[in-house]
Amino acid sequence: MTRTSNETPTNRITTVVPRGQGDKGRRGAENRVTRLGLAFLALLTASASVVSAADDIFCASYAQKAVAQFNRAQSTAGCQSIAVPPAWSGDYAYHFSWCIGATIPQALADVKTQRREEELANCGGQPTTVPACERYALAATGQNRENIDRECGFRGSAWSSEYNGHYDWCVWGNNRDRIEAETSARERALENDCLTGKGDLAAHSWCYTLPQSGPGQVVTIEFHPIVREAAGRRWTSRREGSYTVGANVGPQYTEARPKLLGYPHWRLGPGEAKILPGVELPFAATNRYHTFGAWVLDHPDDTNRSNDSLGGRVASVEGREFLPGGALSVMRCPTQGGWPEVPRIKSLVAPALASLPSRLHLVALLDDGSVVYTWTDGPGRWGGLQLLGAAIADPDSTPVLLADPANNQLFAFVRSKTDELLAATLSPAGTWSGWTSIVGAGEVRGRVSAGITAPAMGGVPELHLLFRTDTNGTPAIAYRRFDPFLLELARLGPLNGFEDGVLVTDGVNDLAIFVSSDKDLRIFQSARPWPALQDQTPGSISSYLASRKVLDLSNAVFLNQEYHLALDAERFAADFAGADRGQELSHLRVPQSQPQSLTRTVVATGPSGSTLRASLAAYREKLVLAYADASGDVRFSRLDSADPSLPWIGGGVVREGSKTDARPALAAFDRRSAVPAPNWDRPNFGDDLFAGIRDRRSSGLAFLNLSRTVMVADLQRQLKLYDSRTGTNNCNQDGQYGGTPCPAPVLADLATEDRPLVTEVGYMLWTLPHWLSGDVYREWARRACEVGNTSRRFDPPCSAARYPILFAPIGSPGNSINIGSGIWLRTDNQYENVWEELGHSIVGPMGLDVGPEAWNADVTGISLAALKEARTLFAASGWPRPGAGRRLGCTNRNCDGIQHSFIYTMFFYFSDGDQLRTFIQQDQANGTSQERRTLLQRKYDWVRTNIFRGVEFTLDNRVRR
Repeated sequence: MTRTSNETPTNRITTVVPRGQGDKGRRGAENRVTRLGLAFLALLTASASVVSAADDIFCASYAQKAVAQFNRAQSTAGCQSIAVPPAWSGDYAYHFSWCIGATIPQALADVKTQRREEELANCGGQPTTVPACERYALAATGQNRENIDRECGFRGSAWSSEYNGHYDWCVWGNNRDRIEAETSARERALENDCLTGKGDLAAHSWCYTLPQSGPGQVVTIEFHPIVREAAGRRWTSRREGSYTVGANVGPQYTEARPKLLGYPHWRLGPGEAKILPGVELPFAATNRYHTFGAWVLDHPDDTNRSNDSLGGRVASVEGREFLPGGALSVMRCPTQGGWPEVPRIKSLVAPALASLPSRLHLVALLDDGSVVYTWTDGPGRWGGLQLLGAAIADPDSTPVLLADPANNQLFAFVRSKTDELLAATLSPAGTWSGWTSIVGAGEVRGRVSAGITAPAMGGVPELHLLFRTDTNGTPAIAYRRFDPFLLELARLGPLNGFEDGVLVTDGVNDLAIFVSSDKDLRIFQSARPWPALQDQTPGSISSYLASRKVLDLSNAVFLNQEYHLALDAERFAADFAGADRGQELSHLRVPQSQPQSLTRTVVATGPSGSTLRASLAAYREKLVLAYADASGDVRFSRLDSADPSLPWIGGGVVREGSKTDARPALAAFDRRSAVPAPNWDRPNFGDDLFAGIRDRRSSGLAFLNLSRTVMVADLQRQLKLYDSRTGTNNCNQDGQYGGTPCPAPVLADLATEDRPLVTEVGYMLWTLPHWLSGDVYREWARRACEVGNTSRRFDPPCSAARYPILFAPIGSPGNSINIGSGIWLRTDNQYENVWEELGHSIVGPMGLDVGPEAWNADVTGISLAALKEARTLFAASGWPRPGAGRRLGCTNRNCDGIQHSFIYTMFFYFSDGDQLRTFIQQDQANGTSQERRTLLQRKYDWVRTNIFRGVEFTLDNRVRR
């Protein structure tokens, strides 16, 4: 399976990451020995500002390599004697803890790795260089050059220009048996899935219609054509070509390859249609048609280049009683609707969003500087607009909202037309105070950032403000601290020479301030009782900025004991597809407890364009990012906290049709442990992340359920939703439970789905590591289709098969909603039930029920040996515990049978790891035998090693530090 992330560490002496990112060719053994000596010398002589401390990503790679070296030594007769602890060990946790716990320089870890490698070479272990891996790395970097040249947009560690990363993945990850599959997967992607071309031609979206017997009825096939030359890859025009149509005629599946004649290019508006010449389809009653393969269309003026493929080049349509001899029409697909607008607000800037327990709040400026407020608590439901001040704000400045959930208060800040900072408060009763000037006229010259700290045990909350000012004409950043009554408590003199700044707190006692100029970035931290701010800028920042110019800082967020920032920078290096300069949006991470950082590239945009103004949000213990690209489209990425070696996922356009030049506003809303049953069955918010933008074409404010929109795209790749809501609870599919049969479920349109079901299924995919959840259901559906399970809604073409979910009304008997080995959910299911059903459909691809085979390892990305171990381990269902209570080896949920044993171990692992570790401790204290005492610990260890690769969690999926 193709991995989908990208990482560019910048605070390392050497770059060593699984599927990593080094870009130099691997040299021979002699040069490696030389580098070993130089690295050790550098370790002894370098200052602390140069040698960076190890981080979790680096240490995960280090530990993986150390375990691989130990296994190689154990499997080589002449090397077993050298594998002496502690330097040699097969315990991943030991190596990782040594690396991360001692805060060691990365160079020392590299020295230890190289020493073990040389000892292996001396005793007859595998050679220092592996020719097969060298060939693989060369092929992989060449494929990525084509990816860059053609602007395919493939990302992730599998798509990297850095030779060492591919070589290390092959050697250290013991992946030599997978290199052919990896190379072929990239080749197929380049051949079949590169849908955004470079040059005069590009992929476009068209719709194809088949007339039905009913008057005025049509069936629409949405298809995304590819423009290619005969050789297969370069974007050009062809005057004719062919396509393939498959039809189910009764029980038969037939194929026809009609010829596409002429030069089929028309300038069509939405709804305009033309008959495609030379096409005749085998129409018959009850036919089911599929189109696949590549249409060949010429688009010389590139009129629709920004239109992405929106689902790939395979599509299908079901129809009944088609007209005999019907012709195929082609038309421009209707333009996808833009973001829904907030009523009656025209603005020059983006809005501000913040949430309190019952509502999501929005403050915006009208184009004359009047301040307006509204709120929402469900799709399309907006409170009436309130005018909070007529023409008082600078209409070019973005307002700020700050929520105090502990006291159910909301603070709003705007920069006035006289450059003072005005503040107002929304009380728990829902009334706004008047505006108060908290920073004097002429002092606020730019961006405002705010945070709140509220110590436990009844401590008084304090507000922290940061803003751009001037000192005798020189740009500067100023800090103020206030009590909740907006009385000033302290101030910090201006930080001169800095043009931008953002502030973030941990919500309790600590704060961090990021300030920047075009060639400098500094990080200041402080803690209650608020001593002076201390410069905690790590040395790695200097090396990062040596070849970059800072263009923009995002807001900053606190998550998992770390401060996070996104920064847009221009990079001066000839590594952007041949251009001398390039632009990149990077993620900066600063641990709260120690001055170190790591930057990772979120996106590299090639030659410099407009500034990428990004926003970060902490959503359900996930770090997410949205930004406006050079064309004004809003794009989205998320950090995969479940697998630290795959940091960023996504990057696609959130929704076409709306464009903005301003930074998107983000806010999460409605954090709760379950969705009430009435909310499941109708359009509603669940536990969602929202975005607000200013649409540059209409000047209106647009608002979107961002997480659900992105999750729909994630789900559509793998899953299809059948809706059996009937309003009747006492029904079933086959009659064996009494009552009346339920009507046949209807295939629902996920693209328009607006129920919390989508959020909860999508979030469960996000909770698992993306290398597993990003493809496992699609691969499982493909497998079911290929072995002939077509009667159970795994329909050909198998390459496009998706896994079914059935959504049923409250109270339906279990079997009434089970179709074709699919996932079945009821409207009264809680979050845990959502995972349980998704989990049952992961057990199959893992082969835990019937015994794993080689294809299970290929589908899941977990080694066959590990899957066989899991089959034995989770088949042990536990033992009765003396007295009442939880069974030994189980969680507090039923673990009879291998499926529930696996499912609930997994559920507690990622949802409440503290509770699971408590169960383990209880077993170790109360078990009657070693096997019984350690069973749950062994299950935990298997999940940690093989699913989450060392990452552990506490309550609510928080990463354990």
